[in-house]
Amino acid sequence: MHRDGKIFLRPEYGRLDESWPVIAFHKLAVLKRLASDYERGRDVVVRTGTLDKTLTLNPEYRGKLLAAAIIEPKQDIDTEDIVPASSWEDHCRRRGKPRWAHCLPALCLYHIATVKPYPDARELIPSAYRQLDYRTGRLRGSAILVTGKERLRLMKLPVTRVKMTLSEAVANFQATLRQAGLQTYDCPE
Repeated sequence: MHRDGKIFLRPEYGRLDESWPVIAFHKLAVLKRLASDYERGRDVVVRTGTLDKTLTLNPEYRGKLLAAAIIEPKQDIDTEDIVPASSWEDHCRRRGKPRWAHCLPALCLYHIATVKPYPDARELIPSAYRQLDYRTGRLRGSAILVTGKERLRLMKLPVTRVKMTLSEAVANFQATLRQAGLQTYDCPE
């Protein structure tokens, strides 16, 4: 992340990895709001686990800071076209229908905690975290901009890069940007 970059907080039901390498959205308008505010190469999206006991995949993720992602804001794509078929099928089976059908693909992923327990979002960034629904830890809207001392606390967290291979759709989009002479993004270690 650029030293002057923005940090957006987005709650999710699990960690980001090759099985779910996207920031997914229920509504396309919400995706477009984050995409318009986000600058690739400067900003990051930090994922925190929800408090929802029925939907969060792993209890140890509830209310914890899980991962940081550098996303591609210029490519909104169907989630089904990026996540592995088995992950998409599992998502649809658990939810009964595609719930998070729109996404912005992750170009780089970083897990926040290398040892457990994961950092508690309510303790580390209490003002930002209070903007979530207090019962479920879910978000009403696009993403929360983390500022001030809370932003500095997030920047000090240790991260570990998650090795991943971009999906064919994302890799092709990045190649198209390069061919057009536009900047793409290489992930720092």
